[in-house]
Amino acid sequence: MVEGVIVPTDVILSKASELLREYDTTTTTKTTTGRSDDDDDDDVRQQVKEEIVEDLKAEYGRASVDSASMAVKEAIDQHFATIAAGRPRPPAPTRKRDDGEEHGGHVKRARAEGKEAGEAEALQLELASGLFVTTQFYGGKKLLSLRKHFQKDDKWLPTKKGVSLATDQWSVLCSKVSEVSNALAAKDTGFACDLGGGGKRVTISDYKGKDYVDVRQWYQKAGESAWQPTSKGVSLSKDAWGKLVDHLEPITQSMEGGGGATPALKPAAAPVAKAGVAAPAPAEAPARASAGPTATPGEVEVALSSTRYLKVRENKNSKLADFREFYQKNGALHPGKKGIALAKAQWSVLYANLSQIDAALKERNTAYDLELSSGRRVRISDFRGKHYVDIREWWQKAGEAKWLPGKKGISLNPDQWAMAMGNAGQVDAAMGN
Repeated sequence: MVEGVIVPTDVILSKASELLREYDTTTTTKTTTGRSDDDDDDDVRQQVKEEIVEDLKAEYGRASVDSASMAVKEAIDQHFATIAAGRPRPPAPTRKRDDGEEHGGHVKRARAEGKEAGEAEALQLELASGLFVTTQFYGGKKLLSLRKHFQKDDKWLPTKKGVSLATDQWSVLCSKVSEVSNALAAKDTGFACDLGGGGKRVTISDYKGKDYVDVRQWYQKAGESAWQPTSKGVSLSKDAWGKLVDHLEPITQSMEGGGGATPALKPAAAPVAKAGVAAPAPAEAPARASAGPTATPGEVEVALSSTRYLKVRENKNSKLADFREFYQKNGALHPGKKGIALAKAQWSVLYANLSQIDAALKERNTAYDLELSSGRRVRISDFRGKHYVDIREWWQKAGEAKWLPGKKGISLNPDQWAMAMGNAGQVDAAMGN
């Protein structure tokens, strides 16, 4: 028995499925050998339910199973309905999506195959083995799905294990990323974040020493104030959560944009290590340096995330501190246009003011303004409740005094800024100071 922790619902449901498979033969025999009466069938099934629940409580503890009781009940009921009369259960004429909209079983099939016009997935990203985040259209609306998939005929197809978020719920999650990451780092299993109504929440769970970010649909029993988890949701490991955080920008762009159809999901190949790509760390974590994907002998390169680097490089015999976002092509990372390279004098101003910039970020002081040189500034920006250190080139229209932000620059989230700060001394030494 696991004591002192609430076991993730996904773990309990997986064990329940395993136990149900052990009961399949017995249950089918009883319901096809003279016990065809509905009441008799119900007696058999109720007995199996009780035995499975007791087995679960013996292994995971009463508190964990009670917290997942509704999800377990739904899973058991669905299992019995599926094997009734020894044949698959036909799809219901209509069912409710996670977002509350009704549709028939054929929509799910079309969505899985990515063939229904206007509802094809616009973005697909594998967070862990078989666990994908996808964005897709449904009824003219964009939805984000965090869902387990299975392989069939060289394709990844979605399972029922997952949760869908509407655009406003995704926006709330984005605004709470730092809070969730801090709670995950602190192992705060009391943390709970509501995603703007509808019963969808983010919590932190702990199982056998491993911590998870749980995104799930919750419910309340009639007349009770306590919230209970359902089977609609997923538990993200630290690595999966880190990968999701790393890709907030393209996911948000896909949710906000029109995004066309993409090919069906391919079976996952064996993971390929990307040299120098470090998992994102919480702001309080020790800084880590990395020999990045394009590093050459003598160069210093710090991984700020899996696609962003701070690199000291030379250009025309001058040292530059280059903050840059990379993209992947042919198995290698290449520098993109998004970023800014600071000359030695500009870097020196930034390095001398690290503490002030960090304080402004923590205070969410969007009035902070540090001039690195004429036209280059460090400011604190705010987007949908999230704050960033913005290092950017600014410009003025002819005859006007107002400064406007240019495209040349980069915004660092708190975790990326912490990585830059933690390795600033190494970068400063490489710059020749």
